[in-house]
Amino acid sequence: MKAVDFSFVSRRNDSLPAMGRRVVVASLACIAFFISMLFISEGAWVVALFLFLAVAGLHTAFQYLGRCSGDFDEVTVRDDRIFVTTRSAGRYANFECNRYWARLAVERAAGVGTSMLVLHSGGKRIAFGAHLNSEEQASLAFCLRRILAARQAFPANGEEPVHQSQSHSPTR
Repeated sequence: MKAVDFSFVSRRNDSLPAMGRRVVVASLACIAFFISMLFISEGAWVVALFLFLAVAGLHTAFQYLGRCSGDFDEVTVRDDRIFVTTRSAGRYANFECNRYWARLAVERAAGVGTSMLVLHSGGKRIAFGAHLNSEEQASLAFCLRRILAARQAFPANGEEPVHQSQSHSPTR
């Protein structure tokens, strides 16, 4: 097995695990049931309906959080390859590219105020780093850019790096 040059994993903060979410929803459902029984006994059954809808909405929100709780981004650089694996809301995406052709960009989401790291290569792209704050994204981008620049400057096969010459046209 080849040695790993760089590896980074980021995970979403899951401050309320699955059992905690179940306990919260069950507790609120019990409280809402008893409150709704009081309102129904007074003839205000519409309040019970709204309490039921509120608990159902909370349950739906917690289900979404549960689906996203295992989200992660993994970036691995091994020799001349870059591997990126992401999981978002239960969907996996894998990306593999040659280190020489990879380009890293930071893209800002319009109107949201958040940014993501995007790796481009061969007409394909993958976005990652959504679970990181702006300082962590900048640090990861700095590390990856250093790795990409070092690899592009010194090829793995031991040959001298290729320097492109720039021609300047004379100005009149």
